[in-house]
Amino acid sequence: MYAVETQNLTKRYGKTHALKGLDFTVDPKEIMVLLGPNGSGKTTLLFILATILKLTSGTAKVMGLDVTKQPTKIRQILGISFQEARGFWRHKPAEILHFHAAICGVPKSERDAKIEEIMKGLELWDARNKLFMHLSGGQTKRLEVSKLLIQRPRFAIFDEPSSQVDLRGKRKIWGEIHKLRDEGSTI
Repeated sequence: MYAVETQNLTKRYGKTHALKGLDFTVDPKEIMVLLGPNGSGKTTLLFILATILKLTSGTAKVMGLDVTKQPTKIRQILGISFQEARGFWRHKPAEILHFHAAICGVPKSERDAKIEEIMKGLELWDARNKLFMHLSGGQTKRLEVSKLLIQRPRFAIFDEPSSQVDLRGKRKIWGEIHKLRDEGSTI
């Protein structure tokens, strides 16, 4: 079984094709990187796999689950880090991660330690009590990645995980992504 499999995947917006006849596979525990120019459908594909967007035709499966027939099951094994960081402007990074950990089912007894480990690993610990709206672009991006890392999903989608981040931050993020893959996740 493939971690991801698409057959003749097509997504149209009106008469415009964002994706047309896409066939590809990703093996389990693999890191797959999508490269292409702006507007080539990379984010559209990720959103279809994450069950955020509906495909127009064809098929797409994640861990053997059909995105059109089994979206709830896919969401139970999925984590996504968006291209644009999302947060509550008047909350602090530590609060945002506690909230996200609770939603994702991280046991309360483990939350503090996991949050501290991830925030220190991505050099966010010193910013844990700043308001989200006062974080730098790189800090907001690392926080977005942290939200995914806290849940340790079987299938992880990162949309431009190291954009807006300096070289040191990029290395830390990619180190965490490789660690997640080494633990058994497909990226």
